[in-house]
Amino acid sequence: MGKNKLAAIIVGCTIVIIVVIALIISHPWRPPISPLLYSLSVDVSPSGAGSVSLAPSGGTYGPGVQVTLTASPARGYHFVSWSGDISGTNLTTTIAMDDSNKNVIATFERFEQRLSRVSNVILSNGSYTTLPSNGIYLQAGQLVTLSWSADGHLDIYLFTETQFDNFKPYLIPSIYENHFSGKGATFSTYVTNNDTYYVVIAHLPLSSQSTIKLYQATLTSQ
Repeated sequence: MGKNKLAAIIVGCTIVIIVVIALIISHPWRPPISPLLYSLSVDVSPSGAGSVSLAPSGGTYGPGVQVTLTASPARGYHFVSWSGDISGTNLTTTIAMDDSNKNVIATFERFEQRLSRVSNVILSNGSYTTLPSNGIYLQAGQLVTLSWSADGHLDIYLFTETQFDNFKPYLIPSIYENHFSGKGATFSTYVTNNDTYYVVIAHLPLSSQSTIKLYQATLTSQ
């Protein structure tokens, strides 16, 4: 074998070895390694009381990403607080996806609305007052609460608008009735259908008192 041919073989082998080593180092046939991702899960309590939006959206993020969470209450609810891997009471907050999966809970509660309030009302025997004076539209499942104080026996009724139109002091088709004697009390009840409601506070001729002072009465809804 001639020297020139041997040299060519050595050079060729050397080139092959260099290429193989380069390929081993760069390993282009291997798929790129995906960056580590963390998940952000969000729960709403109670269920259906609201929602939470994420920016950026998706729920899966790389390390160090700052995610903005915004709570949106459903109708009849208001936002209370964040818990889990964040805390606070602002509707909008942020969380850093730094080194682990995150879990966040957004807590809501029913919004209490004061519908009507009266004070220092004198009820003569056989008379009544209503809260609100023009009624209030409520949806099925809403809770209404009346708190009041007075100096004698009162009857408390919850009417739909149709029932109130047919109101008679001696023939009352009441949904709720409570005979009360004393300084103060509270009642709560859930309405059963979508309608306009009246709460009637009556001093019926069952009491020997000619007048009763209603010190205060407050109607709220949740």
